[in-house]
Amino acid sequence: MFKFRGQHFIFDVYVDNKDILYFNHKILEQIKIQLEKWHTTIIDSCNYIFDTGGYSLNILISESHFSIHTYPEKKALFVDFFTCTSYEIKVEEVEQFIKELFKAKEIKTYYLRRGNE
Repeated sequence: MFKFRGQHFIFDVYVDNKDILYFNHKILEQIKIQLEKWHTTIIDSCNYIFDTGGYSLNILISESHFSIHTYPEKKALFVDFFTCTSYEIKVEEVEQFIKELFKAKEIKTYYLRRGNE
């Protein structure tokens, strides 16, 4: 068996202002900048905007992925970030970034260490 180590961050985020949950290129750029700070390599990104104004955003990184699904009508979004970079990312750092980026009023954080290392 090969050695593998990954970090999986999952967030349920609730906001007061639903306007932050509509697609915005500035948010995409801030996420890309932060992913580079976390030593990931961005390959590509794509998004889909729904009739409700919510969107799904997926950023493919060589180490795995970062995805967001927003629901403005519920004032909620869900984030999934998995990486197998050798750089150790602190849970609190990712949580703080998400809180500030979306001006979260409430956030539920789930964290998994993955692999056998």
